[in-house]
Amino acid sequence: GITTYSMQSGTPKLLTDNDNIWDDEAANDLVAIDAHWTTARFYDMMNDSLNYAGLDGNGKSMNPVIFYGGMENFVNAFWDGDKAYFGQGDCHNGPLTTLTIVAHEFTHGVTQYNSNLIYNGESGALNESLSDVFGKALDIYINKNNFSWDLGPDFSLSPFSELFRSFS
Repeated sequence: GITTYSMQSGTPKLLTDNDNIWDDEAANDLVAIDAHWTTARFYDMMNDSLNYAGLDGNGKSMNPVIFYGGMENFVNAFWDGDKAYFGQGDCHNGPLTTLTIVAHEFTHGVTQYNSNLIYNGESGALNESLSDVFGKALDIYINKNNFSWDLGPDFSLSPFSELFRSFS
């Protein structure tokens, strides 16, 4: 139910590994592992907590794409209607493949398959709010005893990065 791609070369390429030991830092396997593992945890949370499998509730695949923008400094993530794309960050921000961000983006997909919310105005705000809530839900699901109500600083390499949102 999860297929991970990389856009390191500019176009989405399916990630594979010959020995199934994902440890090649030179090939950026660590970012791939992070994206794939985090997506799997979101899938598990939805299935375990809500009996909901995949994007559509019936097992539709969740496909993360890492290194959107090639190797340029892209500090963002987005849902395109089919896949979730994650930038690699820059000198202040690491790859955007954290629990809250991955769950946030895939929740846009879940919302797409379950409602007719148009991503505009108030319905767009509802879409963003639902994605934020499920982002924090995954954080709590994984880090029951050690989580923060803040959304955003978990991918920062800098103590000066801005907080995106706080649920406190």
